Amino acid sequence: MAIMYDKDRAADAWKRVREIASKDEELQKRYRSQVRSGPAMIQRSGLGQFLAFLASKGFENGDQEVKGKEGANAQLYRHLTCWVAKALGHDPDNRLRPENIAPGRSQNGQFDLLAFLLNSSTTLEQTMHATTEALAWMRWARRFADSQLTMPEANDE
Repeated sequence: MAIMYDKDRAADAWKRVREIASKDEELQKRYRSQVRSGPAMIQRSGLGQFLAFLASKGFENGDQEVKGKEGANAQLYRHLTCWVAKALGHDPDNRLRPENIAPGRSQNGQFDLLAFLLNSSTTLEQTMHATTEALAWMRWARRFADSQLTMPEANDE
């Protein structure tokens, strides 16, 4: 397993949030909202449940990203998958690209975090490590999203 440092998490989260900052305002609001509420959902229901939620809202027909603000769910799914794949040592050459990630697309050399978590050969330790990395990454993403992305209005959330 790869050892990741907080600085690496911060740099990755910064890069991903800056990508979202160039998108439309509604997508920014939704991404910010999901990054803020995601850690609580992960702690309450688990990383797999959270990823399944993001997949159900962010993708249609299995792997087609939903357009508009709901596309933020797909983006967060992809960002988390990229980071956790790197942290767990599944992307040592840093070749995984967010645009190539979709639920169930673990074939053809693509890593899919949800499929990994649901695989019967995934150990409890691997699941806990993935969850710890996802939460640590999201702490940074939340800080950066709060400072860089459009704030949702009270009735938007």
